[in-house]
Amino acid sequence: MNKIMKSRKGLIALLLSMVLIIAAGCQSVGGLDFNSALKQSLKVTSSEGNQTMEFKLLLKENAAEGLDPEEAAMMELFSNVKLELTDIKMNKEQHFSTDGVLSLGSEKIGFSVYSDHKQAVIHIDGAKRPFVFNIKDIAYYGYGLPELEEAAADAETNAELEAKVAELQRKVMETASGFIIEKLPNPKRISVKPGSETVHNEKLTGMHVEADIDGSELLPWVQSFLSALISDPEGVKNVLTELIRITSEQPDLWESLGVADPFSEEYLEGKTKEQLAAEGADGFIKFLKEIKTELDSAINDSDYKEILNANSYLKYNLFVDSKLDIRKSAVTAVFKPGVDQSEEFMASPLEGFSLNITSESWNVNGIVTPVKPSETSVYYGFDQVFNSESFQMLQFFNEDSTVYNLLKKFGMNKQSLYFGEYDDHPPIVLPQGLTLLPLRDTLDQFGASLDYTEDDTTFKIYDKPTNTRISIVKDADSLTVNGNVVKWSSPTTKVDGTLYVPARDLIQALGGKLHWEDWGDDYRILIAEREL
Repeated sequence: MNKIMKSRKGLIALLLSMVLIIAAGCQSVGGLDFNSALKQSLKVTSSEGNQTMEFKLLLKENAAEGLDPEEAAMMELFSNVKLELTDIKMNKEQHFSTDGVLSLGSEKIGFSVYSDHKQAVIHIDGAKRPFVFNIKDIAYYGYGLPELEEAAADAETNAELEAKVAELQRKVMETASGFIIEKLPNPKRISVKPGSETVHNEKLTGMHVEADIDGSELLPWVQSFLSALISDPEGVKNVLTELIRITSEQPDLWESLGVADPFSEEYLEGKTKEQLAAEGADGFIKFLKEIKTELDSAINDSDYKEILNANSYLKYNLFVDSKLDIRKSAVTAVFKPGVDQSEEFMASPLEGFSLNITSESWNVNGIVTPVKPSETSVYYGFDQVFNSESFQMLQFFNEDSTVYNLLKKFGMNKQSLYFGEYDDHPPIVLPQGLTLLPLRDTLDQFGASLDYTEDDTTFKIYDKPTNTRISIVKDADSLTVNGNVVKWSSPTTKVDGTLYVPARDLIQALGGKLHWEDWGDDYRILIAEREL
């Protein structure tokens, strides 16, 4: 029971911590109607801008003490991660482009992205080719839904259908978010002052909004928000009624997408849409009450007070122009739980983390043309990337590039193979102590190819990562490695139809090393390792 309670507490704490990163506050302050400003931000269909996101680990003093060099290097890389997006362009057709720089510690990687309704094209500094991902493949990869894939393929060439889907999404978002925004309470500390800003060489007048909320205030804020929703069941019902009306008025859209109409008589099972909305509202209110009950019991819990304290906070600064468009924003979120005296916490080098996001936008809802890269027939596709082994990712980048060197730091140039006695084709130890390995299984794990003659007398191996070619003649006492003859420790042999070869000779020919490890009483694992 204790484990279950701790699990539930951990989940709620995580969710509440995530809420801390979301800006809150809607009622009118200082003459600025927050409801209208936030709703206006949801109506942006095109814009240009810049954005920077920076994530930092808050490390304890002497955090690197006791870490080995590799661990210390990893901590340095990920203790400060920054993503800078410049020249962001988004148009009404949902086409998008941007240039950017990803920084990991002192390492920097430049890139550019372009996407439309068909594909995403990504250029990364140091890559031998661009990466081109078909949107349909990304959306439905691995889900085995051919009817949706066909519908998506049809949608790619159906501009009218695209427009209908986009309009439906806009209406649903506007209806649901409008109601939620109206219920959001303001944080205790908030101020609005008139002022001016320069955005992309344009002098603007408007309002500066500054607010903050700390972790100790978060639970009461969420309670207030839930209470506002729970106290308005009629409002919830009206929103659901409107959502049902919006989504049920286009049965041809469901048909075009290749899915059944969820509002047909068959699916409604004799219920009216009004009854459906009423049942949905009752279920939603019941769900909110359950969450609020959890929060009511948690608000005085010492564990939560320790996790969500005044050291954790959210601060934001917005500049809203005269059209109620948010043109500049700066958000800082810090999560720094209280001191835990447990051994696990004391051994951790972390005190918490921070997230800073700044952005500015211009040409809001204007005519925007994203930068489309020139077409190329030579690229890395979705399947090629996501079906690659980790070591194969190195081959996408030049050896002198930042990404290549980072991948090596992450250990993606290392391969480890494990052979145990319970494998389908386990290693065999001969009486004289010589170990044999199954040839094909070993090569498959290393990513090497195997070809052989029709009479099964000559086996040819090509190991692309090391550009090694090996020729093995059945029953011979030697093998050829890149044209050089190397003595075998033992001839090849077949066991139950599987070809076995001397383990150490094969692994050494492929640039690796071999050793045994004890994994328990009377159980050993044979491990082959190599660096590429």
